[in-house]
Amino acid sequence: MTVVAQCVFDLSRAGAQQVVYHLASLRDREHFRMVIYGFRDGALSQALRAGGEVVRIVPQFVPFFDPSLSLRLAASFRRERIDLVHTHLFGADLHASIAARCFGNLPVVTTIHSDCHDNWRQRLVAGSLLRSVQRIVAVGKRVSDYLVSDWPDLAPKLSIIPNGVQDLPNASALRASARSLLGLDGADLVIGTVGRLSREKAHSNLLLAFRAVADRQPNARLIILGEGPLRPRLESLRSSLGLGGRVDMPGNLPNASHLIPAFDLFVLSSHWEGLPMALLEAMVAGLPCVCTNVGSVREAIRDPETGRLVPPGEPGALALALLDLIGKPEQGLALGQAARQLVIRDYSASAMVASYQKLYLETLTSSAADGRPRSSRLG
Repeated sequence: MTVVAQCVFDLSRAGAQQVVYHLASLRDREHFRMVIYGFRDGALSQALRAGGEVVRIVPQFVPFFDPSLSLRLAASFRRERIDLVHTHLFGADLHASIAARCFGNLPVVTTIHSDCHDNWRQRLVAGSLLRSVQRIVAVGKRVSDYLVSDWPDLAPKLSIIPNGVQDLPNASALRASARSLLGLDGADLVIGTVGRLSREKAHSNLLLAFRAVADRQPNARLIILGEGPLRPRLESLRSSLGLGGRVDMPGNLPNASHLIPAFDLFVLSSHWEGLPMALLEAMVAGLPCVCTNVGSVREAIRDPETGRLVPPGEPGALALALLDLIGKPEQGLALGQAARQLVIRDYSASAMVASYQKLYLETLTSSAADGRPRSSRLG
């Protein structure tokens, strides 16, 4: 039995966390055991525990770098008899890789979920951090290209494993219940998005774009699912644009992926991205999607076959693309059907999990060949 520590900054229901959820819930239970570590608790921990998963919340007390966090993680790795550490998002990459390297000599797999770092401090240490781990996974080719362009020496340890989602065979039934939960009626034309209310998601551009859509479509509504530090600023912008009755921001709701079928169109306004789980969930639900041309979004949205792409940072272009699809419902239906088939074929959660499990075993084998102890059980 191989014991893997899945380490992620927090246990909200954001995209990287959904990857962790699938890796735990869909794993080969005969050969793999997971221990999920988060530095901050969240809604996902309840779902993980309900599925019988082991969840450990190890708080971070000092911003950016907390040496005691690495110490506490290392102690827990020993108690849980961890064989391999898999990290997601910068805070977990930093603290868990130090814990694994200095206090357990465990192999580390790091998944990079975006083609940009959040701030200069992350950027400053990213190269050294990535060089210290055994394997790096990019969620798409664009993310891989970004890493290699900045750090060419990382190429030999780099793999691409696209994010994956589970099928929604009952999307039409979910649509009725989701619209009821969101307080929508049959006349509402709903444009929706899911994502953290933070700078990279560029929700302010989405609000500006929707102002133009609302002027042309009196029954259009915008729903922004998610929570984050920019809520006050976005609420103020919503009010100044006169969209108080047309834009709903209900925060983090449980099972957001089951609410996506309530939308008529899915929109992504991000400045930068990896391969968003919410986008894949919208595509497998058969929704027409309008997205900014960033990160590995362009690998799933193949304009004009599986959706529409617009330049980032241009609310006018976003509004025009949305209005165009609203005015062409048959084209929107065809885009949604093509998007659904693409995700079922190329972006399934089961294929993602199988690829990671294969990588875990390869990493353990190569680490053993290099003389690295198999696990913290030896520490």
